[in-house]
Amino acid sequence: MSAPTLQRVIDRPVTCSYCHKVVRESKLAEHVGYLCKKARLVRDSVGKPAKPANKARLAPTAVKRKPVAQASTVQRSPLDAERKVVATPRRPSSLTLSIPKVESEPLYTRDQVKLITEAYQHIFGTISPELRAYWDLDRKRAWGCLTSDFYRATYEQHQEASRRAIEIEKTILEPVQRGEALREVTRQTGVGLSLGVCPWTDHGLFQSYAKNKDKRRLTIILGHDWYPIVPPRALKPHPVDVPLRPGMGLRGLKKYISVGAVPAAIIDNDELLLFLNFKPDFRPPNTPVKGPFEPYDRCAEGFVALLNAVSREFKVQVISWGADVWSMLAQRVMRRSNPPGVCIRVRDSANFGRPLELQVGRTTVPYLPLAHPCDPRNFDAHHAAHAHEGFLRMGLGGSGRVAAAL
Repeated sequence: MSAPTLQRVIDRPVTCSYCHKVVRESKLAEHVGYLCKKARLVRDSVGKPAKPANKARLAPTAVKRKPVAQASTVQRSPLDAERKVVATPRRPSSLTLSIPKVESEPLYTRDQVKLITEAYQHIFGTISPELRAYWDLDRKRAWGCLTSDFYRATYEQHQEASRRAIEIEKTILEPVQRGEALREVTRQTGVGLSLGVCPWTDHGLFQSYAKNKDKRRLTIILGHDWYPIVPPRALKPHPVDVPLRPGMGLRGLKKYISVGAVPAAIIDNDELLLFLNFKPDFRPPNTPVKGPFEPYDRCAEGFVALLNAVSREFKVQVISWGADVWSMLAQRVMRRSNPPGVCIRVRDSANFGRPLELQVGRTTVPYLPLAHPCDPRNFDAHHAAHAHEGFLRMGLGGSGRVAAAL
């Protein structure tokens, strides 16, 4: 038999009995030992190496096992003997499902919280009934538990909510149970899981407010809605939103920065930033992080009320991400019931790099709708060039670079 033929026989395709993925026989051990997530879960659940179930598929012969040495120092209960479980000390493994260690993490200080909440108060002024309903500060919607009343909330309330949220992050892994427990924290403490509108807005104001408040201008980057309160992740749970927990915010989205979706002035902290979502609520726990969202009644009216409040003292401009937000605002811009898609309109050279005008009461706001940067098929090189030109026309210095965000 020739060498290539022999290689094909030895390296034949086999099926992993854990995840049912087809791999080469020569790669089977590596797949089961390191790559197969289901095999990892089995190993972690019993505290010992997984049984070589894949071997049974290839050769249904008995697998010889080496006798297990019993440690005399380990105490075994009658229940262990009945279940035939050897109570050997468990060896630490890097593959074990881990809960984030958060005991020593830095949190916003009292003075930093004061700076952020005063920034909210300066930018939005008095919270109108329309804004109060839009942010669901009275908790009438199922998952409207992200926002906080930045006039009434105290540092002690945020501190207690943070303590309890971190405890939930350490003790509850099941997504729906974790989400419901976090929602209950907001109901009992009287504050949401951010200091104001959302953690990214908190972070944006923390970094950009003091430097830019006297310029009397700000930029809103507008998304569709917030992530699920607990996204569906099996092995590495998503960090919980904690009111006092600082984060990277928009500056941490290197994949969005790298495609050209974030202006240079935002990355360089030369522009006052509000990162907002058209629908300011969480998605329910354990639901997809992408895909269409359902705005509640009068959601558009709530966003218009927000723009009216911010325009009171600041010159405002808006950049939106995604087709969903564009479809909801387009009718206010183009006065058409069937406006073109957010990518299609850019193919017309007359629209390339040109912000639109969003009418808000008696005020006209520059508005640049963009495709969502999570999808490179839509946010391609041509769309990135359109965004860069639009940022220049809005006085934002074109597209930012990842290196500047580090």
